[in-house]
Order: sequence, then C-alpha cells, then structure tokens
Amino acid sequence: MSPAAKALAKLDDDWSAAAQKKNVPLVASFYADDAQVYPPNEPTVVGRAAAEEAWGAMLRDPALITISWKTIHAEISSSGEMGVTSGSY
Repeated sequence: MSPAAKALAKLDDDWSAAAQKKNVPLVASFYADDAQVYPPNEPTVVGRAAAEEAWGAMLRDPALITISWKTIHAEISSSGEMGVTSGSY
C-alpha cells in the first residue's frame, strides 16, 4: 500500500473510531462541504452540516448498539485526486 493509501486508510479508521464513540461533530468533520450522505430509508443529504444532522440522528438511534468498520484495502488514483477504501463492518 502506498504512503498516500495508508494515510487514507488511517483517516477511515479514525472516522470509524469517531462513530464508535458517537462523536457526531468529529464524524461530520471528515466530510467535505459538498459531501453526500445516504441515511438509511431517507433522502440523500448534501453538505457537512447535513451530514452532521444525519449522522446525529443515526447515532442517537437507540436500536444502534455499536457501529464500526475496518479498512482492508485503500487505493489512490494515479492523479492523486481520488481515493477509495473497502473493508468490513
């Protein structure tokens, strides 16, 4: 894994840790100003503020005991403009 891909994987792991702690502002801080979030059974929301609201609702849901994921693969495009991660949750 390239150094840039390792950095991306660490960001993904940090995001998971924030979600496990149900730290909504920190979770939202990982989103770009024009990010899109796909809450379950809800319309897509756009923007960091909307991401914070959506994640707040999801993480406050009493049915959600825990949430986590582990990055297994991270890759950066040759241009460096796009990265992708995959893993398990």
